[in-house]
Amino acid sequence: MGMENCYKAYPQNKTTYAEAQSFCHDDAGGGGRIARPTTNILRQFLNVLVRKAEVAYGDKYSTNVSEAIYWLGFNVEVDATENYFDLFTTPVTGKDCVRMEKTVNDTQLVLTNCSEALYAPICQRREENKRHS
Repeated sequence: MGMENCYKAYPQNKTTYAEAQSFCHDDAGGGGRIARPTTNILRQFLNVLVRKAEVAYGDKYSTNVSEAIYWLGFNVEVDATENYFDLFTTPVTGKDCVRMEKTVNDTQLVLTNCSEALYAPICQRREENKRHS
């Protein structure tokens, strides 16, 4: 089974961070969560996944870089000690979540306020659901 069975991007579903958590848990993945890429390989996979989802949803999201922003499941309370991708090396007051922004050729990870804006979720399915798909 490939990773595409474990993750799904929802470019049309702009939510707050808390709403994205609920959406991934209740609606999108049967107990899932917002994706937390902890390796560069997984981060690159999510980059490709996002681009495919946006093309499938419509050209608005595949061409408009400012619209292509996604919540990731990192937060300062849980992830500061692991510090994936050096996100929390220089803590910024009030910036306790992470968003993934699409650039022309790649993505960048940016610290942000959890209640700052409406972004799309990338959901990660629960482990036991992965085995049964």
